[in-house]
Amino acid sequence: MTKKVKKPKPAPIPNKKSGSFRLHFYYNGKQYRSRYIRDENIANALQGKINSMVIQFKNGLLHIPEETSIKDFIFGCVQPPKPKEETKPKSIPTTTLSQLLAEYIAILQPPIKAQTTCDLEKIHIRHLQRFVKQQGYNDPLLTEINVGFFNRYKMQRYKKVQPDTVKKELLTFQSAFRVAVENKYIEHNVVKDVQREKSNIPCERFRTQEEINQTLQSGNCDEKKKKEICRFRYLTPPEIKELTSLAKGKWLYPVLKTFAYTGIRRGELIDLKWENVDLERRIIYVASKKQSNKLQKVTRHIPICEELHKVLLLQKSKTNYWVFPNRNGQQLSKHTLTNAVRSLVRDTEFEGIGTHTFRHSLASNLASIGEDQRIIDKILGHQTEAMRQRYQHLFPRQLKTAIDNLGYM
Repeated sequence: MTKKVKKPKPAPIPNKKSGSFRLHFYYNGKQYRSRYIRDENIANALQGKINSMVIQFKNGLLHIPEETSIKDFIFGCVQPPKPKEETKPKSIPTTTLSQLLAEYIAILQPPIKAQTTCDLEKIHIRHLQRFVKQQGYNDPLLTEINVGFFNRYKMQRYKKVQPDTVKKELLTFQSAFRVAVENKYIEHNVVKDVQREKSNIPCERFRTQEEINQTLQSGNCDEKKKKEICRFRYLTPPEIKELTSLAKGKWLYPVLKTFAYTGIRRGELIDLKWENVDLERRIIYVASKKQSNKLQKVTRHIPICEELHKVLLLQKSKTNYWVFPNRNGQQLSKHTLTNAVRSLVRDTEFEGIGTHTFRHSLASNLASIGEDQRIIDKILGHQTEAMRQRYQHLFPRQLKTAIDNLGYM
């Protein structure tokens, strides 16, 4: 009787060119092959598992799902070990606060944000730099700065400015630290965790001069509060007329008329070109990024009333490109405009007001005669509820009419 010779078990197929080994197995006279394995020892171990599974399947000890082929099942159960990932040593954070602030200032320019916003945020940063120096911090690392750091900053600033101002400063610092997170200097924006105190400025802060005098006569205001109250004076129509008459015959006269009848911002007026003014259709097109951080400007349409139309027609005969240029025909600077207004109102009953007074005067006067809030929003470009709340107390006629219409009786 001849002895039966056992067939050798399948072994990994070597590839001399690549130096790797291919896994395979036979079933029903057909060969099935899989990937190459570079390590011979691993290839032999995996091949041994494959051979064992094939034997079990042939002897009914291993069941394969009906929807799965034997090739996919066998090779799917045998996977080479994943290569160990090289652990890179963690880099030690070295970015300091001064480096971050310098980097943020470098990108703080239009069109990322409006120029006025950039100028204001740079002032906020100077306050923070002054705080760091006064407190004796030796240019702290960003990873060393915590909520307590900004709480100490808040308490120092509250001695000098209102909580609303500190909130604006914290928003600036939050933007700067967002850059730090984006650049992976730190993992978390710690300024987000700093508590903001509620505003102590009432919504009903815009008052006429008569109302301001009544408040001041109460005798409960210190010098700081008096200054804050006077800051939010709004002018009545007769006062607007009296103020603009002070500029009669001067280059400032058409500027003040435009402020009074449009509520336009100082920066928007300075940027105004004749291509933005349609005298025939009597519309001024104002582009601004004041209410948006988007790169694309937001445009609103302001109607030109009869009196302003006459003023602008005369101004058109004097200028070409800029609606309100300087004496050299170039763009007017905000400093020139501000100084001119201050000089005009010096030693008058209007001393202390600025160009922005015309803006909230227009809103206040429109609200006081019951004009629709949506109309005011379109003219002034208000987009937030906080801005609208400033003038809600000046809607007496609408509020009374709303209650009268209830018809309970």
